[in-house]
Amino acid sequence: MQKGDILVTDNGLGGISGHAGIAISAEHILTINGYWNTTTLEPLSTWMKKNAGSKGTTWVRRLKNTTIAYKAGDWAYKNYWNASGGTKQTIRPSYGFRGSRYDKNPTYCSKIVLQAYYFGSGSAPVVKVFPSLVAPRDLHTYFSSSYYPYQVAKK
Repeated sequence: MQKGDILVTDNGLGGISGHAGIAISAEHILTINGYWNTTTLEPLSTWMKKNAGSKGTTWVRRLKNTTIAYKAGDWAYKNYWNASGGTKQTIRPSYGFRGSRYDKNPTYCSKIVLQAYYFGSGSAPVVKVFPSLVAPRDLHTYFSSSYYPYQVAKK
């Protein structure tokens, strides 16, 4: 796993919508796990234990442009975990679907991922469409063809 990787599982809301996260390092995934929660940093092993194998399937997607991917991972960390770049959580958004697609609070798992690529990429046209509601399993379809995230793993 590398920074900026997009993880999507079918293990969310009974398999209806799935769940998503973004790698902020080779070992940690930033996500939000539903109502009454805020963002979390999960070790990859925890993510896989909760979302892969007999519990569901996890797909890992990656952009060929690692510079953009790293910027997206950094943006997610700075805007959803720690604004000063430290290790302690200083940002605590709530989970929810209200508000603008551009707001950081409230938020939900796949919105975090798409925002990271939309805002974190600078002026590069990475995201072609930013819908009002971002379904985890459809995340890859919102990327422009030049930055389409290809599948690197399925577990």
